[in-house]
Amino acid sequence: MARKPGRMAGIGNKTIDKTNSQLSDIELDVIANTSVDWESLKPQITDKESYENLIKAVNETTQKNEDIALLKNRLEKMGKGVMSVAKKVYEIIK
Repeated sequence: MARKPGRMAGIGNKTIDKTNSQLSDIELDVIANTSVDWESLKPQITDKESYENLIKAVNETTQKNEDIALLKNRLEKMGKGVMSVAKKVYEIIK
């Protein structure tokens, strides 16, 4: 017979959820309050092919990051059990 999680496990899970929420809020604040000097980030590349390769690499990486964020969001919505299994799978394939 499966054992029900105790009161301490429930408190621990609530603490984890609260901490994750607070960290997410802090991260959003940092992003919102960070000014970027886009001109200084502009590449100093004069070769058109190199510039196009750079743009392609940035776009591919951005898409992959968005895909990872989307996957994480979907897994989180499925619940803690799914997240726990996903983390174990990640550790195995890492």
